[in-house]
Amino acid sequence: MTDKRKILFVDFDGTLIRRDSLFMFLRYVRRRRGKRFGMNAKMIAACAAYALRMISAGDAKCRLLTTVARGLDKELYERICVDFVGEIEDSVNSAVLKDVEKRRMAGEEVVIVSASVRDWLEPYAVQKGFGLICTEVAIDGNPIERVKLATPNCRGKEKVRRIERWLSEKYPNCSRCDFHITAIGNGRGDKEMFEFADEAISVSQVGD
Repeated sequence: MTDKRKILFVDFDGTLIRRDSLFMFLRYVRRRRGKRFGMNAKMIAACAAYALRMISAGDAKCRLLTTVARGLDKELYERICVDFVGEIEDSVNSAVLKDVEKRRMAGEEVVIVSASVRDWLEPYAVQKGFGLICTEVAIDGNPIERVKLATPNCRGKEKVRRIERWLSEKYPNCSRCDFHITAIGNGRGDKEMFEFADEAISVSQVGD
């Protein structure tokens, strides 16, 4: 194992931070637009359709994002995403972050793997020096008219598919046996990533 490249894949919502960043972001955008967070009819409809399994989690996510972002200038939206780093930092699970940073200082490569969206995750990942694998969206119009999926929702089996692709693209001359992979997650949507890893750590195992 000593000759293997060590990589830590860490889940984001409920693991690296204690909350769901999607709803944090929705609330933050509405606040920046001078609106209260109370969910409007379109947001309630999207959540209900997902709960009834009429639409996928990814589609529900895009409908919610479209509702809060429609009409925003893209440049302002991008600035809001950068400013959102402060909200993330206020919700960080300090015990997990401490463990992750300790591993990084010891030479382990750290990559966030999340079903949340690159738009608001990337500024935080770049600031921390972490890699990032996540759900990607495309934005139509300027001002924004619609948010739609550009990749499958990065959850469950999709997390493993995306990790495998990331490994093959970044390390094209290596095979799976050349890595020692650790995964930290909260169990929801992380089962397949845990099975893929050499070492799986539940967030509940990371002590304060």
